[in-house]
Amino acid sequence: TKNTNTGEMKIYFNGQLWHSGTQKTNLIEIIEMVIGATNSGNYNYKGFIDELTIWNKELTQVEIQDWMKINITSAHPQYANLIAYYKMDNGSGTLLAEQINSSTAFCSQYQWRFVRGNEIQRLFNPTNSRPNLTVLQGNYDLSINSVAVIDSVQKTPNIITNWGIVSHPNSLLDDEVVVLNETTTWEAVDQYVYDETGTVVNTIPVATEATAPAPVELDYYKRYPSKFEIMSFVTPYGIGLDLGPDGKTWTFDVTDYTPLFIGDKRMTIELGGQWQEDMDIEFLFIVGTPPRNILDITQIWRPTSHNYTDINNDRFFAPKTLNLNPNGDLFIVKSVITGHGQQGEFIPRNHFINVNGGSPEFTWQVWKECAENPIYPQGGTWVYDRAGWCPGAPTDVQFSDITPYVSGQSVDVDYDVAVASGDSRYIVNNQLVTYGVNNFNLDVSVVEIREPSDRIEFKRFNSICNDPKVVIKNTGATTLTSCKIDYWVNDGTVPYTFDWTGSLEYGETEVVTLPSDKELWHISVPNNNVFHVEVYAPNNGTDEYQYNNFYHSAFSIPESVPNDFIIFFKTNNAPNENSYTLTDHLGNVISSKSGFAANTTYKDTIHLEEGCYNFSMNDTGDDGIAWWANNDGTGYVKFRNLDNPGTIKIFEPDFGDNINFNFTVNFPLNYEEFYQKKISLFPNPAQNQFTIKGDDLNKAIVNVFDVTGKKVTVPYKYYNNSINFNSENLVPGIYIVQININGQLTSLKLMIE
Repeated sequence: TKNTNTGEMKIYFNGQLWHSGTQKTNLIEIIEMVIGATNSGNYNYKGFIDELTIWNKELTQVEIQDWMKINITSAHPQYANLIAYYKMDNGSGTLLAEQINSSTAFCSQYQWRFVRGNEIQRLFNPTNSRPNLTVLQGNYDLSINSVAVIDSVQKTPNIITNWGIVSHPNSLLDDEVVVLNETTTWEAVDQYVYDETGTVVNTIPVATEATAPAPVELDYYKRYPSKFEIMSFVTPYGIGLDLGPDGKTWTFDVTDYTPLFIGDKRMTIELGGQWQEDMDIEFLFIVGTPPRNILDITQIWRPTSHNYTDINNDRFFAPKTLNLNPNGDLFIVKSVITGHGQQGEFIPRNHFINVNGGSPEFTWQVWKECAENPIYPQGGTWVYDRAGWCPGAPTDVQFSDITPYVSGQSVDVDYDVAVASGDSRYIVNNQLVTYGVNNFNLDVSVVEIREPSDRIEFKRFNSICNDPKVVIKNTGATTLTSCKIDYWVNDGTVPYTFDWTGSLEYGETEVVTLPSDKELWHISVPNNNVFHVEVYAPNNGTDEYQYNNFYHSAFSIPESVPNDFIIFFKTNNAPNENSYTLTDHLGNVISSKSGFAANTTYKDTIHLEEGCYNFSMNDTGDDGIAWWANNDGTGYVKFRNLDNPGTIKIFEPDFGDNINFNFTVNFPLNYEEFYQKKISLFPNPAQNQFTIKGDDLNKAIVNVFDVTGKKVTVPYKYYNNSINFNSENLVPGIYIVQININGQLTSLKLMIE
């Protein structure tokens, strides 16, 4: 019975309360709990059941007692609240007939039993008739004859249940485990015949008629929608986190997933991060002709989390045979793995990819330095190094080129983790990307500008005080041994040129440091600065694809401090972990300090000439000079004025591994009014049309020149503060758009595809 007001459910046996609670709330669960239809319950009744009634209203003790020994009829005062009535008088079979709804219920682990007359305690039929008795009186001779009867008792049978799998291929329905049939059997042992005293008087041999089949393992499949993981990113820990008024934006190149993004797709953010800090994530495609066409991408195993023992035992991520695209020329396995659990998260482990059996061809350690996280400070234990991830940073990606091990139209791939211990769980994502043949024989591209850049991943080390750092890549089949690199700031008309030499095979990259001087940065402006780079002349030859030769990076100018100031540094309880260095833009050391005493304040008076400088402080303990999760105490570091008590700069003490502060001293940057009137050009690259936008364009004289300096005619129209150009007749290539406003010239590079 169930009280619909309180949700409390009570179960009575023979009029006595057996169970009371609210954890079982539906009819199926109640039946399973009472009659033991499954093995999962804790209340399976170990005894005899004659009738089962289920009510949606709690009965009184009197109502239970009055009706416990007779059949339920419509005369019962609560008959309208009877929702299920099982008389259990079938005598055979596995289905119980239900009286109210004419339905059936399945039961298992049972044995039908018939009650003998002397055991009957209920279901007597009352009658008003009396027996017609005749009583005789007299003298009789009484004699008793004893007759011995030998009775046979059936042994308890064994029930063999034959289970099977009903599969639902080409659907999202899971396989079903069903009962195919049940067989009642008895063990083939000798039968004994006993006399009335219990002595064995005969033995009847019983031959084996059949052998029970040996248990086998059934393959059962659960089905899910196809899912590709396009990016793994762990949101930052939120306590004490400040992402600034504009937040932070991360960008990810998803060009490899081009074959997937055809038609309607559903995108999800999973595993809890979607409920934490809000951050912008941009997914970018690189348009144009790629170095190789992306033919296919395969999710080798569903990206899920499992314990290392299940991974080692191939219960998950078992060896798998992959059919290969016959047009494939390059096969790359992309692996993204993060460790979780006390041992899985904080202990580095080796993971590997094995191709076609034998020894693993690719082994790498899944481990990531978190104390250099560009987003800081955070709450929690953000500085702890972790297995493949850090809070507020993307997961590391491992690339394994399996092309040398591929032959034929299929390949066997296996993933595993070296022996671990304790609670070591791993979220694993492995994908096979198939590329076609090289589209270019001789081609160099620039893929990234690391300095100067406002991108969040380069936040700790970005500054115009350092020499620019760009990443070039060989995107041609021929080994790249040299190229030229042009670079300039904003609308600089005369670029700097650097001759690079080295050796890069197809797909290899190199970080190139470009020499700079003050003149490179002189035309920087307070806001909206852009650093430009162009690569060309690979191996002193002709670059076969010019549209990947350009890269542009927004950057901010550094803070400025006076010529004279004081570095104030108060140590904590672990001063041996700290040191700091002050250098100029050429890397010359101006001041370097270490070997501090605990809980002591140091003052370092600095005098600097105009120029760019860098102040760096390191902490070998990776926990800054003030962090809640250690016993190191609290320190601070700041710049203060020499002539007055004012503070110039206070540095965040919870900085993890380092402070990297770039600044200028009276650096003569040009902040002319002309450059504050920013003129933009878009789209770039362009095809049939492009637009320039900015202030005072109604006064502008605009000319377009090709790379030879020849003036070309491009129709255009004025619209308020913008000019629209019709470029459909321009030959693809590079052009210079020159804007003259009252004698002040602005030159913008334009690419026509």
